[in-house]
Amino acid sequence: MSLLARLRDLGSRLGILQLAQPKSERAPAKVTMRTVSLAELQSEVM
Repeated sequence: MSLLARLRDLGSRLGILQLAQPKSERAPAKVTMRTVSLAELQSEVM
């Protein structure tokens, strides 16, 4: 038994670890980026 399997087993017995299946199998959302100048950022904050 590997160390990872032993740790999983111990965590399950102690009730501090629970394995779960992912809820959806869709691809992660794409991250959009934009460039902002300090002047634009200052006007958005104030």
